Amino acid sequence: MSVATDYRPSSFARRIAALAMIALGCLSGSGTALSADHGYRVLSIEDGDTLLVEMDGRAQRLQLLGIDAPEDVANPKLHRDQQRTGLDADTLLALGQAATRHLKSLVPQGQRLMLEGDLGKRDKYGRVPVTASNPDGRVLNEAMVQDGYAVVLDRYLPDGQFRDRLRHHEETAVTEGRGLWGDHRAAALAWRGRSVED
Repeated sequence: MSVATDYRPSSFARRIAALAMIALGCLSGSGTALSADHGYRVLSIEDGDTLLVEMDGRAQRLQLLGIDAPEDVANPKLHRDQQRTGLDADTLLALGQAATRHLKSLVPQGQRLMLEGDLGKRDKYGRVPVTASNPDGRVLNEAMVQDGYAVVLDRYLPDGQFRDRLRHHEETAVTEGRGLWGDHRAAALAWRGRSVED
């Protein structure tokens, strides 16, 4: 007779672990904060690398740290991408809309996210750069790259294992034709700055 054993930590153990990590972050003076066990509620998905969550009773824009997804609305960045790639707006917007749809499939409105990062820091667009995980534990930053809907922004990542994992995920996605790299390969490669033969 076999006995099934569940090795998942209890709800109480997860709460204690989360509180311990928050306390360590506060004690270390690093400015890094982790969300409480309940997470932050997603209000909306702006695009393939930007979310709006409820934080302290207010809407806060988050940027998925270390990644970039194509634009899904007309804005100055889309215009720069048009000039850089030679692609028309409709082609670039199709890439962005596909990336946004994918992020929405990973984290629907109302779902809660666990966040890691300096919640007091802002990027040039006023967003808080974070690593975000859904309730299943999947890191959204990695998932978007791994699934072929975003690329790595090396200049915003510290060296280390996270950067290496993202780079590996991007190369695998391109090679295997996942997401944009399969459905819109030539346009996605032009947006990224690579030729079709790469």
